[in-house]
Amino acid sequence: MTSRVRARRDDDLGPLVAILGRTHRLDAYPVRAARVDAAWLVEHVLVAWVVELDGFVAGHVALQDGGVDVLEVVRLFVDPDARGHGLGGALLDVVDGHARQVGATLTLDVVDDDRAAIALYERRGWRRTGSRTADWSAPDAAPPVVLTYVLP
Repeated sequence: MTSRVRARRDDDLGPLVAILGRTHRLDAYPVRAARVDAAWLVEHVLVAWVVELDGFVAGHVALQDGGVDVLEVVRLFVDPDARGHGLGGALLDVVDGHARQVGATLTLDVVDDDRAAIALYERRGWRRTGSRTADWSAPDAAPPVVLTYVLP
């Protein structure tokens, strides 16, 4: 199987929303089902990439402005049917490269019960810097605890 990361295009949004729907059903990401749409994928995004597996869109990552010389990793997900091929790592590599090129520090937030994502970040050298109760929640749940990470 062959993978490649490239800049996200407008015509990727349809396939990405379909993948996001599968991701939401399996992993509850994003937490709110109403976020499974193209508007959420582009909201406040500075730059975004997709990863393809054998020519088909299989995952996504984006960056938002996180403050002075800080970029926040957002909207990171991989199609549940395409996991296990290193695609999440490939997406993290591209944001790391971009941040280094522009001289920015990378941060991200992750819900504390997303053990697979946390394990990926920590294997790749991300360091946990704090936690907080989210200011949002699923319609029928309490706000989750969100962990903050930085890539040193």
